[in-house]
Amino acid sequence: MLNVKAFTSLLAVIVLVGCAYPRAKSSVVQPVVIQPEQEITILWDIGNFDRFNVNDALVRNGTNTKHFEACTNHFFETTFARNGYKIKIIKVDNAQLGAVTASSPFVLVMHNVSAKYQLQSPQSVVLDYEGDLYDLRTGKIVWTAKNWLSMDPNSNGHSALQLIRAMAADGILVRRMEEIVDYEGVLSAQYRKLPGCPLDK
Repeated sequence: MLNVKAFTSLLAVIVLVGCAYPRAKSSVVQPVVIQPEQEITILWDIGNFDRFNVNDALVRNGTNTKHFEACTNHFFETTFARNGYKIKIIKVDNAQLGAVTASSPFVLVMHNVSAKYQLQSPQSVVLDYEGDLYDLRTGKIVWTAKNWLSMDPNSNGHSALQLIRAMAADGILVRRMEEIVDYEGVLSAQYRKLPGCPLDK
């Protein structure tokens, strides 16, 4: 006979554990495990928007600058390295497979699909991304994800953390999600304020 109280307690624990480790939304298309010695190439773009307020906010906050690109890339590279993986991350005009020649066996294409804009803050545009992970050995998509980038590059360490957590949770990486550390190498299920981009110093 089902113990309703025990089942409810177990369900609560599962929910709490899931909430404790925020991660990107993701789905496995074809099971694959990337080994630490296998480099991953990540391609990403900013996207083009018809709405003036979004484009204006992006320009005012320097989202299209080399500084934003370098800081965002640094957070992703360092976060993956802290977890035992080497990535090559490249910003391109239009993120798609074949945008650059990749020597890595795996390529994650992160394409911007929308922007959320709010009036109350000058740094309120959040860029939404859809990602496809390709196994170049077969040419097939093996994993998909939905993630985000902030106009403030200092927040993108959290974007990198949520992405790699999703990969670990889905078994794409050797490391388990509960073992994933952040940009500073700290293991924490709670939100931690990360240091700013070292390029600002």
